[in-house]
Amino acid sequence: MPRPAYRSRKGLRIIKVRTPGGRLVYHYEKKKYNPPRCAVCKRVLNMPKMTPREARKGFRTPGRPYAGFLDHRCLREGIKKAVRLMAGALQ
Repeated sequence: MPRPAYRSRKGLRIIKVRTPGGRLVYHYEKKKYNPPRCAVCKRVLNMPKMTPREARKGFRTPGRPYAGFLDHRCLREGIKKAVRLMAGALQ
């Protein structure tokens, strides 16, 4: 039976390893997470690769709107489009 810490597979991946003595042992590795990406252009955002649980402990996103969701280029274009739509709707 695995240790209580290893009973849940959340955040871990299990690798089967055959030892020189012929035994089969299980190694528990931390899962590798993909870096956060922009929702529009799919570019990698400048944030560390970590789980949301790890990220909330001390890592701060930029203070602008949609930070962590859009990169600065797509945000700028989106704001421009929104302002132009509003200006066109008012005239």
